[in-house]
Amino acid sequence: MRFSLRLKSILLVGVVTLMIGGVSLTISSRIISNLIKENFINEADEIAATTALAVDGDKLAVVADEVSSVYLSSDDRVSSEEWGSDAFYDYVGHFDPVKDIPEYTDVLKQLKAIQSVNDVDCIYTIWLDTEGRNAVYLIDAASEGACPPGNFDPLYEINYETLSDPDRGFPAYVTESGYGWLVSAGAPVYDSKGSLVAYAFVDMSMDEMRRSQEHYIFLTGGILLFMTLLCVAGSFVIVDRFVIDPIRKISDAAMRYREEEGRSIRHSFTSLDIRTGDELEVLSESMKQMERDMNDYNTTLSSARQELVSTREEADRISSIAFMDALTGVRNKRAYDNEVKRLEASIGKRTEPFGIAVADLNYLKQINDRYGHEMGDIAIQKLCAIVCETFGHSPVFRYGGDEFVLILENRDLERIESLMREFDATVENCAANDKIKPWERVSAAMGFAIYDEKTDKTVEDVFVRADKAMYARKKEMKQRRGFSV
Repeated sequence: MRFSLRLKSILLVGVVTLMIGGVSLTISSRIISNLIKENFINEADEIAATTALAVDGDKLAVVADEVSSVYLSSDDRVSSEEWGSDAFYDYVGHFDPVKDIPEYTDVLKQLKAIQSVNDVDCIYTIWLDTEGRNAVYLIDAASEGACPPGNFDPLYEINYETLSDPDRGFPAYVTESGYGWLVSAGAPVYDSKGSLVAYAFVDMSMDEMRRSQEHYIFLTGGILLFMTLLCVAGSFVIVDRFVIDPIRKISDAAMRYREEEGRSIRHSFTSLDIRTGDELEVLSESMKQMERDMNDYNTTLSSARQELVSTREEADRISSIAFMDALTGVRNKRAYDNEVKRLEASIGKRTEPFGIAVADLNYLKQINDRYGHEMGDIAIQKLCAIVCETFGHSPVFRYGGDEFVLILENRDLERIESLMREFDATVENCAANDKIKPWERVSAAMGFAIYDEKTDKTVEDVFVRADKAMYARKKEMKQRRGFSV
């Protein structure tokens, strides 16, 4: 069977047009899908972080304590997988009194206000059961189908890293469930003391985006089909000028757009100059507008992210200063109190031992009286340096004017006897060194105690025994020699 050259040309143009159009459609669809998905993820992370900063951590801590208390005391827990069953409603009914406490109402109002401003599907808070790997709902601000307090969902495997690093939070992730395609993100919420009490979560639906994407693919496919039919009905020259060439330009722009992935500002579609007077020109202008809108959005998002980073850095700096001793640079009494709370929480449940060491500078009053308080400060700094150098694997806290406390764990605890001898030797050598200033010849006593579950009920019990050991050592030193500076 013979075919005319015109027919072959028309068929060739039609096939090429379909191929170019298909490639352009595929690339554009993937680029737009990935870009929108990335923007959803970034926005979810930002809203979760903003919610975590805005919500009242102290009030949320009260709610978390109430919910976790009931949850942990429940023998028969029923997860959301049995939603609607009598057993489920009986289980969540135990948490109804939580809704009556003022803190629950106040935090719920905060979450609803944040949810309204950001126009998202729902904002809620959860408490993390690390042992059971469950996310337990505290307060859900959703308008419909809100999860009651105590309801829990098993963690997704992608979130297991948070179990070992709670401060990490839950970076945005995408899931598909009975609620459709969702982007979820969770940020840690801290109380006024800096303790992690819960996580602020946000869910954002991607269904509308997917419908828009399908509509875009359908619309673009229709346009490409129309152009192919126009090629068949028209001449090769017209098709080449008004269809093939414009599509090639759009395809090239889409490829450049993809190659620029990762840049906040892109200019792939800006250079397009298509004057066909048909849907291709409309598509070209839509791509340009899309690119301008995305550039504007990324610029705004980058600015907001930078402001948030600056705010976080400033908050971290202030927090660091609040827990640091200005004279020595080690942690202060407030930081030690927080460490005590951590240890107290594990009393009776610990499998790893811990200990406390107390060091005290001798003759500080004599140094201050004879050489001045500035020299006394230097003596304190000198002692601090010796303690830090000797106990290189233990946190050091300036507990009082001339007193330092160490939390002993792991390697330093295992070598405590040899480290004590090393400390005593260093102090004795320093005190006997006549090549340094008199106020630098520091004398100090140190004592330690190791937690004993049979006798110690609190961390304070361990501290008291360490303090007594230190004073016994100080008495022994005073009996052996007098003030030598």
